[in-house]
Amino acid sequence: MTNFDKFVELSNSFRFKINNEYKIRLQFEISDLSEDNFFQVEIDKGYINIYTKNEITVEEIFVLSSTTLNNLYLGKISPLTAYANEPNSKGEMVGLINPKLPKKDDLINSAKVAEIPESTKKDFYRRLHVFSEFFNKHPLSKVVVNDKNSRILHGVKGIGLYHEFDDPKQLKVYF
Repeated sequence: MTNFDKFVELSNSFRFKINNEYKIRLQFEISDLSEDNFFQVEIDKGYINIYTKNEITVEEIFVLSSTTLNNLYLGKISPLTAYANEPNSKGEMVGLINPKLPKKDDLINSAKVAEIPESTKKDFYRRLHVFSEFFNKHPLSKVVVNDKNSRILHGVKGIGLYHEFDDPKQLKVYF
């Protein structure tokens, strides 16, 4: 199955998890491929379009590996685990899915971040939080709790289970 097929199947499952008002435009680049290495996802009015060419203006670009996409597709890791950040050898916070042009506390439109009102940023984070379920093709979140599927979170092996957006202090993790 191609990466494009995986994105299409994930989008078909995600369609049932969103309402008609939900909108977001993101791009995902597959870091270990030289060709067919990016996918644009546009969600608007209940429709989900997947593009393999620059068709839309995206709100953010993320990078992930083929292995991460495959593990998400197979349900071997949860979306929250893939987005979880941990320091790399340089001390930079990284996840299995990372913004392409990371800024300290800002994700959207890195070139004009200073001009974006705080309410717009918060709205984007809220929509991005909903989007994280895109990478779970099961109707309800399914997380396989297994040591092989863990990441180092705060110095110990952990699996992200659930995060309530409105209460950032509550992160459900299995250690």
